[in-house]
Amino acid sequence: MLISNGINGLIFFLTAILLSTVIYNYHYDAIAKNLILEKTNLKLDYMSNHDPSTRLLN
Repeated sequence: MLISNGINGLIFFLTAILLSTVIYNYHYDAIAKNLILEKTNLKLDYMSNHDPSTRLLN
């Protein structure tokens, strides 16, 4: 009886580690993509409001 409880606990623990790793990787990728998009949007905003040759506001 105690061995089966230990095995069940180990399986539960490994499943929890696996699920938390998958969730972490998903959120990490989403955050990284959002940061890249924000940086790109800032560059595009600057380019749309400034003259490329003089870098003065349009």
